[in-house]
Amino acid sequence: MRIVFIHGINNQGNTADTIAAEWSDAIRTGWEAIGAPPKPFTVEAAFYGKILADKIAEVQAMGGGTHDSTLAFEFLQIYQEHLGLTDEQVDEAARQLDPSYDRQEMGIGMAMLVKLAGAIAGKLPNNGKTAAGLFLGQAITYIDNKGVRDNIHNTVEKQVFKGKTEPAIVVSHSLGTVVAHNLLGRSAAAAAKVPLLVTLGSPLAIGMMDKVTPVRSTFPTPPIARWVNARRKDDFVPLDMDIDKATLGFDGVENIYTTMNADLDPHSIVGYLQDPKVARLLHQAL
Repeated sequence: MRIVFIHGINNQGNTADTIAAEWSDAIRTGWEAIGAPPKPFTVEAAFYGKILADKIAEVQAMGGGTHDSTLAFEFLQIYQEHLGLTDEQVDEAARQLDPSYDRQEMGIGMAMLVKLAGAIAGKLPNNGKTAAGLFLGQAITYIDNKGVRDNIHNTVEKQVFKGKTEPAIVVSHSLGTVVAHNLLGRSAAAAAKVPLLVTLGSPLAIGMMDKVTPVRSTFPTPPIARWVNARRKDDFVPLDMDIDKATLGFDGVENIYTTMNADLDPHSIVGYLQDPKVARLLHQAL
C-alpha cells in the first residue's frame, strides 16, 4: 500500500526524502512499541516548506508592506482569544520581540502579523512556544496569499497525486492537513482512492478555515473512505476542537485524542506517529 505524507510547518530545512525517512521510522517505532509486526509499505512525501519560508523571508526583507491582511488577522485573533490575551498584552509582547513594533503605524500588514504571531505564541504556558510561533507565522502566510496557496497546492498535487490512480493512505500534519483537505477535492488528487485520511494536530476545525478550504456540506467521498482526526489536548494548533459539522460543515470524521508526552513538543509529528492509537490505526489500514 502507498502512504502519502503531507508535512506541516517548519520543514524548510528538510527534503521529501528526509521527511519520508523520519515519518516512516516513527511509524515503525510506534508499531514496535505496541508489539505489532512489521508491514511493508511504500512512501511518497510531498515537500512545499521552502515556498512558505521564502515568502516570509521576502516579506521581512521588504518591510512587509501595508496591504490589508484582514483574513490572516482574523486567524490570529482566534488564537489570541483562546489564550485570553488582550490587544495590549499582545502588543507589549510584540514590542519585546521588536522595539520598533507599532500596531497603529504598521497597519494590518504581513510584517505586523508575523510579529503578532510570535507574541501570541510566546504567551503559551507550555513547551510548545517555538512550534506555535512557527505555525502561526507560516499559517498566516498561507491564508493571506492566494498565490502562495495555489503554488503549494499545485506543487503537492504534482508530487504525490497527479497521474496516480492507485489507492493511497494520506497522512497529514498541522498546516499540511489544510493542504490535504484542499487537494482531495481537486480532480487529480480525487482520482486516487483514499481508504484512509489521517489528520494530525490539525487547525481545520478553526472557524475561519472554511474561507480557505472547499465549501462542503457532506463528507468528501469520493475520494476519502475514512477520515480520522487525532489531536493532543496540550497541542495549541488544533485548539482542542473536533472536525465536525459545526466547525467544517459535515459529519463523518472520527475525532480521537492521542497520548500526551511531556518530553516532546505537543505538536511533534514524531510524537503523533508513535502514539499507540495512531500506530494501531495505520497498521490495521495497511
